[in-house]
Amino acid sequence: MPLRIGIFTYEDESISISGACDRAKIACDSRRRNYKSMIYPFDRGMLTEIEKKQYIIENLDRVIRERQIEVYYQPIIRTANGKVCCEETLSRWNDPEKGCLSPEIFIPTLEETNSSYKLDLYVLENVLQKLKVQADNGLFIVPQSINLSRSDFYSCDIVEEIRRRVDETGIERNRIVIEITESALVDDVEYMTREIKRFKNLGFTVWMDDYGSGYSSPSLLQKIPFDLIKIDMLFVRQLEEEERSRIIVTEIARMGGDEFVVIAQGEDYDNIDILMGMIAKLNHEHHLENQVVVAAGMARHQPGEKVADVFRKADRKMYENKRALKNER
Repeated sequence: MPLRIGIFTYEDESISISGACDRAKIACDSRRRNYKSMIYPFDRGMLTEIEKKQYIIENLDRVIRERQIEVYYQPIIRTANGKVCCEETLSRWNDPEKGCLSPEIFIPTLEETNSSYKLDLYVLENVLQKLKVQADNGLFIVPQSINLSRSDFYSCDIVEEIRRRVDETGIERNRIVIEITESALVDDVEYMTREIKRFKNLGFTVWMDDYGSGYSSPSLLQKIPFDLIKIDMLFVRQLEEEERSRIIVTEIARMGGDEFVVIAQGEDYDNIDILMGMIAKLNHEHHLENQVVVAAGMARHQPGEKVADVFRKADRKMYENKRALKNER
């Protein structure tokens, strides 16, 4: 069992003994997700981080109501044909008082307080609104993926909440892709397997997100019926230099079935052509023709008519699905 120790150096007599103990506890809890035995000294930045977390907890309902959390859509491109086959949703908290809050801060905070389901359902509602605008304007679409946190499954009946919202809009369930991280599964594999099967029985597609970022148990790929696996970028960065990494990624892809996803985020945008060529070569050599790769960069789709404008201007040749949603309903 790992041991975490928080230390506060008592130099200010204006701080009470209980206050000093609180600061040591803050230092100890600051790396709660680190499972190594470590000693953590307190610093004032930890208080600032706690203040931010408290602000997030107290203001979540307000920023959702005032739509200060913006949803972005990142294209997923299939290497076999170079076309967009799906879009991944990303959220950004733009607060008028605090500025842009990093997802690395607000998402773990919401997970710790079992409030992440509010954000995830808000993102879903934005996605459904965008798809509805596209449907009403007879525009083509591709499936949209949303990320669910582990705490979503314990805070509410997230499967039913998503089903109800999707059905109320008239959007086909297979247009929504559910993403669940590998780390969300390990605490209760049996329960999460049942919930994933519920999604699949209702007609939703389910992906494993960030495989290889933590636990990386091959047994999960065999036990849980994921439709697709997203391999963490840490694996991919080593593909060009290490034969061993290429073998590992190839075997993971084979275990995962017909498809897997490679992540290329942010700073990798300039190298996306190199990455796609590398993965395409891997696909060809090992007969994995259906693999896809996530292209970096975020395209912001505004609510209402602006969504229709975005897709009217888009080159339909970029997308796999050229049929209008209206014609399918």
